[in-house]
Amino acid sequence: MNVQGNYELLADNLLDLSHVPFLHPFLSFDGPPPPGFSFHSELKQDGNTVYAINLLTNTPVSPLYKLLWDNPPEVGEMRAHMRWDAPCTLMLDTGMNAVGGSREDGPSLPTAHFLTPETETSTHYFWAQARDCKVGDESMSALLAKGVNDAFQNEDEPMIEDCQRLMGTPDLMSLKPVLLQTDAPAIRARRVLASLREREQKPAARAEVSA
Repeated sequence: MNVQGNYELLADNLLDLSHVPFLHPFLSFDGPPPPGFSFHSELKQDGNTVYAINLLTNTPVSPLYKLLWDNPPEVGEMRAHMRWDAPCTLMLDTGMNAVGGSREDGPSLPTAHFLTPETETSTHYFWAQARDCKVGDESMSALLAKGVNDAFQNEDEPMIEDCQRLMGTPDLMSLKPVLLQTDAPAIRARRVLASLREREQKPAARAEVSA
């Protein structure tokens, strides 16, 4: 996809998956959460790698997972752990299982996201998804491709482009945004990138002084 938004803004969207129940009914669920629902978000960092750890407990099984899961329960646990590596490669470990069970209980859908800046306010967005169930079912592949592409192209993309237009600048931090707990992984990734850019520019600055 070609998205009219800064690549760091796209990474923000991928690193803060608290929006999924509100924006993506196919991937998550539609309507109010059931009693006992909980959303846990956690930040981890290892060198220049940032992790957004997300766990939804007592969450309705989404239409996406109902396609893949034979005899699913009414509610389950959904993990959505995003790994970000500088400058902008992301890997989503996502799947559902029974509450209190192991990930082998249900389907998994690992998804890779690759962001390449085109301009300050446009990005080439590539993605690829795999699955560990109903492998080889071409009709299932077509259904999943359509459902996931709809989520990215018709739900994420318009929201990101509206945000970019309303911001009026590619520099989010210049707007002094109010930050929430779920913004922590995205902000950490931005700080890693800023540090790497600064480090990369220092030799060039020294060379100019020497000249």
